[in-house]
Amino acid sequence: MKSRLEILGLFAVLALPACAAQLEPTDDGDDAGWLHPDGGAIDEWIPMGHFRVKYQGDVVHVRVNATSYESFRYFDLDAVANDEDPARWDLRFQRMAVEMNGGVTGEGGVVALVLDGVSFDEVSVAPASGYSAPVPDSDDRDQYADSVFTGDHDEPGNAWYEYTVDGHVLTPRPWVYVVKSTEGRAYKLAFDGYYDEAGSPANVQFRFAEIDLPD
Repeated sequence: MKSRLEILGLFAVLALPACAAQLEPTDDGDDAGWLHPDGGAIDEWIPMGHFRVKYQGDVVHVRVNATSYESFRYFDLDAVANDEDPARWDLRFQRMAVEMNGGVTGEGGVVALVLDGVSFDEVSVAPASGYSAPVPDSDDRDQYADSVFTGDHDEPGNAWYEYTVDGHVLTPRPWVYVVKSTEGRAYKLAFDGYYDEAGSPANVQFRFAEIDLPD
């Protein structure tokens, strides 16, 4: 498996201040991905339109402003970029909804599965089977397609979060997801939060890293 540094090696010639300056948020959100030249950790968040990213070794931490009720925010895992291109985006976010570019929600062929009972660090190779794509929304209380991220009416409680009615608090489940991207690469992904520092909701936080495909 090629490292992210090899794949995006062209960024290695850029210095940190120059890169950060190029990634100021824009109205249309068409910011390019960026990689620290030496692949090490970055202790500050780098803005990419509606997203912010931070690198810690091979793990990419992402925060997305998903507060809009009208629009999704699109993310390309392969390029680590804010990208609405139908052929490139992998995941999109709106409030608590997380959808992928596959099945009834896209033509990118993205599929995913959920792993329970394992830690993020333990996952290094993608499972050979068990993936699914989004299917039409069932008779539940949302309008989003059913998937491993959003859950469904037939299997209540299997969305990426737990919701506590008392206090109306949303908490990520301690699950690890494996996502196969539009480019056929595999990533492990875990959700870390739903609120920003001020406690405002729909500010989704997750981390991901590329893993090996099965033999």
